[in-house]
Amino acid sequence: MLLGEQNVTFALPHSDRVYMLQHARIVWEGRDQEPAYGSTFTFTPQNNGTQWVEAEAQWPDGRRVFATANFTANSPNVVWVEDAVPAGGATGSGGGDSWNWTSRPDGTAC
Repeated sequence: MLLGEQNVTFALPHSDRVYMLQHARIVWEGRDQEPAYGSTFTFTPQNNGTQWVEAEAQWPDGRRVFATANFTANSPNVVWVEDAVPAGGATGSGGGDSWNWTSRPDGTAC
């Protein structure tokens, strides 16, 4: 079970020297992910439930190998109740984003 972001690698048995991955172009795909190239892939689930990730390696001479995996992700959802940030919680932002906790004239949160 995956609880958050996970780096994924593609590996072949050590005894198989015919297929050296450093000479291959590797394409990664996964549920709710943009396709990517590279020797590793960071999978970040966008939804809970069944997930999949696939990798395809292609060598300059046209040979290919393919791998796939299915797994379950359970990224907990945080629900705020009682119109306030939970005890011990903190508001925050990053990447230039910002927000304000606002209230209506009667004091309830918006």
